[in-house]
Amino acid sequence: MHYIIPIQKRIFKSLNEISRNYGIHTEIADDINNHFSNDNMYKDDYLLSISYFQILKDSTISMFKAAFNIHPAPLPEGRGLFPSFWLLLYPTINGRYYQTVHLMTNRIDGGEIVVQSSVQGQKAHCSSSNYMLCCTKLGCELLESINFIGGNTNFTFPGKESYFSFPRSIDVIRFWKNGNRFFRWRDISKIFLM
Repeated sequence: MHYIIPIQKRIFKSLNEISRNYGIHTEIADDINNHFSNDNMYKDDYLLSISYFQILKDSTISMFKAAFNIHPAPLPEGRGLFPSFWLLLYPTINGRYYQTVHLMTNRIDGGEIVVQSSVQGQKAHCSSSNYMLCCTKLGCELLESINFIGGNTNFTFPGKESYFSFPRSIDVIRFWKNGNRFFRWRDISKIFLM
């Protein structure tokens, strides 16, 4: 695999690089519910989902010791698709960007929250690329803080239930009119300044 940005100048490693560093096996699955063989070979393994598009069936989740999703939004507020788009269009009351790690269930972003963190968002001229850069940093910190070996780390967060769906054309127009962008070159250039 070739990268446009040299490894020395990239803020983040690729998923394959991270998996090699930590000795974590990665797999690419177009249909996760039909990808793994059900022969107990994963019963001691954890499944981590990062921006995956498919809901796992109970039978898939039960193959693993536990299954976790890394979701760049507060939960239970902010379930569903395209959180960076929706949270820039309709910011949280405190104006923060969130990253949440939660147990997976067969409900969209509906499992118990394991850990959640946030940083103060920008006041104006926000971009999805900057949002995701901030959330990725938070996600790495959160994953390193989780004790996967023992103990019950689950706790719940109060909050209203909400669900992000596919944006409509009017939503995209509002997004642009509010000064938001999907990416800004200044956000991308941060990668080169490290």
